Amino acid sequence: MLSTQSRLRPFAGERARVQLEHVAGSAIGNALDWEARLGSAMRPGMRDALRASQHVTFATEDGTGRVLGLVAATSRSTTNEPFLLLDHVLVGSDRAGHRLLRRLVALLVLRVAGREGVPHAIAAALPEATIATSLRDLSAAFTESAAYPQGMDATVSLATVRLATRIAHEIAPSRSYDLARSMLRSGGRDATTASPVGFAEWHDDCLVVLDLRGADETVIIDDARAAYRRR
Repeated sequence: MLSTQSRLRPFAGERARVQLEHVAGSAIGNALDWEARLGSAMRPGMRDALRASQHVTFATEDGTGRVLGLVAATSRSTTNEPFLLLDHVLVGSDRAGHRLLRRLVALLVLRVAGREGVPHAIAAALPEATIATSLRDLSAAFTESAAYPQGMDATVSLATVRLATRIAHEIAPSRSYDLARSMLRSGGRDATTASPVGFAEWHDDCLVVLDLRGADETVIIDDARAAYRRR
């Protein structure tokens, strides 16, 4: 089953002073009172869905403790390389949400690098075009990285296209992959299985891949630190 699910909900107050944190493994389920902190964005079964991930980075508002955004991820591997799969993305759809997503992913890269090593790629399969675009634009934060799909005028790396194909086959083996649009098409058992958050899904997902293989690991760490500090 395709494990990546994105539920975009507008979080008010991303301009407030925030604290970013990371939890991993068994600590995820008990890190926060997720139901209270996420409010209307919390869906039935989401605590269990978050617990199924290996890493969660989240941002809370100073003073209230309210969660303003989160990214949950799991380490996966193709036949050739390890990659970080974003299982859940919850951020606002405005510019502040875009900046918060960049910082959450940067913190995720730093924490995963410290525990498991620097991932060779970051991937997510998302129905929301806004978040998919934000993730694709993260390539600007990492030196010598490449993203697929790219913008209309960008040069496409064939090596990154092949990486995206391998990741598509790894995370959704029974779904067809539209390479030209980088879309995982609905249909087959992946689309009809109930999702981790408690309901069946019928939609196409845009697969976004950030290829980090072209950069030295120390450069990736430095870039992630800079992106995390940038507000």
